[in-house]
Amino acid sequence: MLFSYPPKAIAKAVAEASAAAAALVSEVAAAVAEFALFVADVDAAVADVAALEADVDASEAFVLEVDALDAEAVALFAEAVAEFAEAVALFADAVADVAADAASTINAHLALSVFVVSGWDPLDV
Repeated sequence: MLFSYPPKAIAKAVAEASAAAAALVSEVAAAVAEFALFVADVDAAVADVAALEADVDASEAFVLEVDALDAEAVALFAEAVAEFAEAVALFADAVADVAADAASTINAHLALSVFVVSGWDPLDV
């Protein structure tokens, strides 16, 4: 026999090695659990980024829709302004017609009042 260990010493060494191995396994299990939490945090962060990207896409679509509506509103407003300008022109023509009619009526009234009183026939004028 080269070396002979007493059975108690061997049992003690095996118990110490087993305890050390158990402690090491426990540390590895804790590290694996911590890594699993980290992976879950990364997955949550990736999901948050995807949700933000979807929000940005939705916001961009909304802005494009608003731009289209704004362009349509501007076109409708320009059309309304053109119609209003046409109405103003028609009103100006009507006012000019009324002024012309009033002027001719005043002249006719003047002719009737002056010439009839003077003894003239207004049609002779």
